[in-house]
Amino acid sequence: MPTFKDIRAKNAQFAASARENAGKPRIRASKENVEADGDESLEAKKQTQRRGRNIVKPAKKDRTPPSALKNNRVALALICFVVIGGVFFELMRLFL
Repeated sequence: MPTFKDIRAKNAQFAASARENAGKPRIRASKENVEADGDESLEAKKQTQRRGRNIVKPAKKDRTPPSALKNNRVALALICFVVIGGVFFELMRLFL
């Protein structure tokens, strides 16, 4: 059974390799490409990398528009206003 320290070290190693490979193409090399890989020029290798997947999904905070957060706050403020107002008027009705 791996210890917490071992798991943490392996996770850190995986995270480092994932960050290093972020945006690189995920193209499986066919047998023909593997054989011809030795005589391929640097420009051809870079061209192959550009063809691959290079768009990394942005973070969620970057994807949500700021107006959506503002609308959520307005809705929350409106709900709080109605609830607090209802409690206030019920207390007024009971004691006056």
